[in-house]
Amino acid sequence: MPSGFNIQRFGEGLDNPRLIAVADDGTIYVTERGPGALVMLRDLDGDGIADVQKTVLQIEQLHGIELRDGKIYLIDTRKLYVADVQPDGSIGAPQMVIDDLPDAGLTKTIAL
Repeated sequence: MPSGFNIQRFGEGLDNPRLIAVADDGTIYVTERGPGALVMLRDLDGDGIADVQKTVLQIEQLHGIELRDGKIYLIDTRKLYVADVQPDGSIGAPQMVIDDLPDAGLTKTIAL
């Protein structure tokens, strides 16, 4: 490692993690396609290790993720969802925006 850098594990025990998004407050969200989970990781004490790691949403075949303006956008193999991000990092009820995306394989990503 270059001088002044180090590596440490932030979170562990994720099941087939795919993509990540980082909220303005530092909360990290990871999609797990296999179990269809959205996992929230938070470092509450600033030591570089997640103190909170919990599943905050279940969507089958979840893959793509994007955060913008207090909302989280999630995509599976055929559907796009949007939900509010709560102050505690939890996710409000997702609303389906599109339910018939073209079939282009198992994974989809999203960018705004």
